[in-house]
Amino acid sequence: MKKILVKAYILSSCLMTSIGLYAQEKPKVAVLRIESSGFSYNNDNAENNQSKEVTSLTRIELEKLGLFEVVDYHDLKIIESEDGTKIDDCFTNDCLIKAGKRIQADKMIAGSLQKFYSGNKSKVIVKFKLIDVKTGSMEKSELKEFIDYKDLQKIINITLHALANVPQQIADTEIEALVEEHSFEGAANNPGVDILKLSGPRVGFTVFTGETASILKNKMNKGGFEALPIMFQFGYQFERQYLNSGNFQALFEFIPMITGLDQNIFIPSVAILNGFRNNKSGIEIAFGPSIYFVKKAEGYYMNDEWKLIQQGESREGKEIMGRVDSRGEYELSSSFVIAVGKSFRSGNLNIPMNVYFVPSSKSPRFGFSMGFNIKKGGKATHYKYN
Repeated sequence: MKKILVKAYILSSCLMTSIGLYAQEKPKVAVLRIESSGFSYNNDNAENNQSKEVTSLTRIELEKLGLFEVVDYHDLKIIESEDGTKIDDCFTNDCLIKAGKRIQADKMIAGSLQKFYSGNKSKVIVKFKLIDVKTGSMEKSELKEFIDYKDLQKIINITLHALANVPQQIADTEIEALVEEHSFEGAANNPGVDILKLSGPRVGFTVFTGETASILKNKMNKGGFEALPIMFQFGYQFERQYLNSGNFQALFEFIPMITGLDQNIFIPSVAILNGFRNNKSGIEIAFGPSIYFVKKAEGYYMNDEWKLIQQGESREGKEIMGRVDSRGEYELSSSFVIAVGKSFRSGNLNIPMNVYFVPSSKSPRFGFSMGFNIKKGGKATHYKYN
């Protein structure tokens, strides 16, 4: 029993010694002040408060890295009381090295956040430098450019991880949304937004096959339309993104369309689709019902020839059915649509392109559509749930 206690004591002593050595190995780092400029300030005091907030966030994110012993702000005030150095005015390398020696720091971090405007766009430039106090040289610097983004803590986190060569814990797609101007709409570049509204006109064409294609090409006195089975379409897409997080957005699309005006045919329709879009690639898939009005009439086939049933004509022995017919009346019909596509981005302009397929046992059809929508004023129109 005594031997066991001795071994336990030795093991615990070694463990505590290892922990103590590990703690001592952490470099002591100080952050005096991170400059903040270009933001909208009401007065000089507001700018000073912004810089203090950014500096505090930098110290917090450094602590979270777990690589440094970060000097507390109140400990830094010793510099001012002893030699008169103003830590809020210490930006040059000489001043930082002198202050670092005074508080016995191993390294010093300095930097800035600057906001730049160009028309209705803005960017935030984050720059940090790591100075070795002992050698008096700059060990490393890191500069990153972000789109205008409200969560300063996150962009400071990203830049410090790069400065310290530490793998990011933030998803790659979220980082890309912050640093790439032409990234698609997502939670990262639209913080706090629950629903994004991205609507715009759509144009394209549809191709009919099978029985419907034969009817369209047929003579009008036989119920046809004397038209080509490929028709122009135009309409408007009302789109809502009701889930907006991570790699994907959930979409709801309401698309009224008119088909066939190029061939003197009028086919109004409405598609109601649900789907998903990838924030990184812009690739999307959607599906749902389509409701449309088309001319139909009742009739029957005799010797493979379509005949309308006349008023008062006997129905006995005839297989009466409804079919698309230019001599009939408009009736409500429905189908199911499967669509895939990709959205391209050029500045504030979004250009969605889609191909779609409408399955049917007799007359499947497919088509292509494209459109555009604009982020007005650099911001997508958005709504929030109460």
